[in-house]
Amino acid sequence: MRPKRNRIFEHEQFESYQFDFNVYEADEIDNEIETDVEATSLHDDLQQQNLTPDQLHHLFSQVSSELVAESLDDQEFFKREVTIKPPKTSTVIQTPFPPPLSNRKEDFNINVEELKQLVKTEAGPLIIERYSSDKEEIDHVLSTITLTFNQPMIAIASLDEQMNPEGLGISLTPKTEGRWRWIDTKTVQFETNHRLPYSTKYILRVNKELCMSAVGGKLEDEFLFEFSTKTLKVLQFLPHGTVSTLKPKCFLLFNQKININEIFQHICVVRDDEHTIQTVELELLDEETAKTEFKSLMNGNEGNRQQYIAFTFKNELLKATQYTIQVPEDCPSAEGPLKTKSEWSADFHTYEPLKIIDWLPNINNTYQKTAVPGENWSLTFNNSLDHSTIKKFIFKFEPEVAILSIEQREYHDREIIIRNNSQPNTVYSLFIQLGILKDIHGQALEEDHFDQPIQFHVNDSNSRLFGALSGESGQHEIKITYHGIEQEPRPIIIHALAAITDLNSQTQETQANFLIHPSTYYVGFQFVKNYGKKDEPVQTKVIVTDIDGNLVDNVLVQCEIIGHGKEKKENQNGLTIFEDVTDEQRSTVFSSNKDVVNLDFTPKIGGRYKISYSVKDEQGRLAMSYYENFYVSGGYEQEEVKERKVDYIPTDRVTIVPNAKTYQPNDLCELLILAPFSPANGLLILDCNGQVSQPIHFQIESEKDSTTLAFRISKDWVPNFTVYAELTGSTPQKNA
Repeated sequence: MRPKRNRIFEHEQFESYQFDFNVYEADEIDNEIETDVEATSLHDDLQQQNLTPDQLHHLFSQVSSELVAESLDDQEFFKREVTIKPPKTSTVIQTPFPPPLSNRKEDFNINVEELKQLVKTEAGPLIIERYSSDKEEIDHVLSTITLTFNQPMIAIASLDEQMNPEGLGISLTPKTEGRWRWIDTKTVQFETNHRLPYSTKYILRVNKELCMSAVGGKLEDEFLFEFSTKTLKVLQFLPHGTVSTLKPKCFLLFNQKININEIFQHICVVRDDEHTIQTVELELLDEETAKTEFKSLMNGNEGNRQQYIAFTFKNELLKATQYTIQVPEDCPSAEGPLKTKSEWSADFHTYEPLKIIDWLPNINNTYQKTAVPGENWSLTFNNSLDHSTIKKFIFKFEPEVAILSIEQREYHDREIIIRNNSQPNTVYSLFIQLGILKDIHGQALEEDHFDQPIQFHVNDSNSRLFGALSGESGQHEIKITYHGIEQEPRPIIIHALAAITDLNSQTQETQANFLIHPSTYYVGFQFVKNYGKKDEPVQTKVIVTDIDGNLVDNVLVQCEIIGHGKEKKENQNGLTIFEDVTDEQRSTVFSSNKDVVNLDFTPKIGGRYKISYSVKDEQGRLAMSYYENFYVSGGYEQEEVKERKVDYIPTDRVTIVPNAKTYQPNDLCELLILAPFSPANGLLILDCNGQVSQPIHFQIESEKDSTTLAFRISKDWVPNFTVYAELTGSTPQKNA
């Protein structure tokens, strides 16, 4: 902004114009503005002065002609154009109400009695269309009973009125606290105050003589339906498993209210030798003790206070014994007259004498048979140990080994860790001094093993340690000689670490990783299908490359095929047996540096095949690739299926093997279904983005363990779809 300069206009003429102002009002407005805005002077030393009327008149007389012209430029008040209203899609037609008599099609008087008679003539018989609950045995909470008729039973205006079910012949026995009400003109509902009591048989009846609809329809037959609510059942119980005391506290939580004294007279406890503990040998726990011992179970659901029983034993139980708590048949409920129809039972065990149940490493253990030198050993006992009785001197080894420490795990008080300085390629036998080590029950260890000694097998360490001194140049070389080319036909990664320690015991380390190739060649293969069929060719594609991945020509590839399965035969007595059979095949092919070569074989049995491909370089070094679990359908399952003891319906896993990883529209998709049991009926369902196909039915024949299904891939299934398979069948069970 540039400052204004004082100018003199020579030709400017000054004329006087009259302006009317109310000076006092202006002053008041100015004061109001100043008060509202709270304006602050730019300079504190300047003070505001109000002008007199003469001074204002002189000031406005000096205004330029241009300003006067602008002030005289009068124009009409600006008002924007009215907004156009949006078009309407309908037309409003004004008609008089009521319409004139001339527009009525017919002028007649409505006779109410004639209308009622007309409706009664067309009504027909009254029918109960549906009712709920429609199950004879109710296994869930039920709080409403509903009846729906095919005709209106009341007028719409009567919906909110209190209903009298007896007036329509509707009854529910035995009587339950609640009320009947109309949901609509055709549906009546009984609502209980809480729920229908359990262990009760109910009768829902509609008397045909009293039940009449609002239009005069009547029932032709009397309606009668009987149903019952669920009977007494145990929901949760304690103890289970192994108890830590010989006077355990028992707790049974039921699904409904009970009379504790009546239930207590029915409960019995049976020992594994068939001895029954009578009720006089049991003792009920008071409410305070039960709340303390079983707080979590009692507070889990509302109303549990009247649904449990807690008791204990007056005398100590036997050690290492199984006890069964039984709730027999005909056990009563506090809610209704129905009694239990079957017996309920649950087992628990008292603790056994202290003994060792496992140790690691253990030659009989699948996952940790041996240990490396210096690796920790562990002992596992059947009971929790008394920490104060664990002494280092009671553990003796042959041959002797330096025991660095004996530790007990804080989170696993049944286990002892032995830190040692074991040597490679040695078997150590453990002997524990008896009578000193005790468990938390005060039982001393009397047996330290089962039928075999406790032995720890220590192998040679996988890591080789070498010690050496560096030369004058500060360098040292270590030669690593690799043996076993024939035994290890696959690449091996070597991890080498070197550490030096100076005079101040400071250590520096460095490491290197490198790969040892078994040969100058590698062989690779690919199956055309992920599984095979008996007596049908299995196609494979084979390549041979060098270390850099380039195809190599004219290298002999040897393929070894070994299959294991079963065949159904008859023995000399004419009985059907399943005999183990083996299929061994060998084939060769020469590689090509242009493309893959095909190598096919035909499996002669159904079962599992191991297929290996091997090549040798000019120095005779072997390289191999193999597949260990190639499935061929068409075989037989084992003659004897292992029996299982189960307390529930088991769910096994069905395996689906597709013949390819990816498909194109119109490709033939073959699925191999591996079943855990046979015979079986199955359903195959295809799901594409929530769109489910019609199920495909299939069967697995007896003594077979698989089947194959085929279908075409539709273009509508892009980009993917999901396949589900379900099987139903049976398997032998023990004590089912």
